[in-house]
Amino acid sequence: MVWLNDYELLYLIRSENDHVALKFMFQKYKKFIWKQVHYINRHPIEQDDLFQEGQMMLLKAIDTFDESRSKTFMRYFELIMRR
Repeated sequence: MVWLNDYELLYLIRSENDHVALKFMFQKYKKFIWKQVHYINRHPIEQDDLFQEGQMMLLKAIDTFDESRSKTFMRYFELIMRR
């Protein structure tokens, strides 16, 4: 898959139900999720659980992101992760 921006990926995931685009979105934000998990500084046993919760938050962000607002998808996802 060629490099697509977040808005193109969101369109493919929402409208076309493209599983490849969803997998690409997970891969794209994997490092960011791990960064947030390590920022919390929990016990290593809990880190995998927190990573899985971060992936669920990514799915929530994909479903609820509103492009008409003046936030980028990255900032929106970051806000959800921090809450």
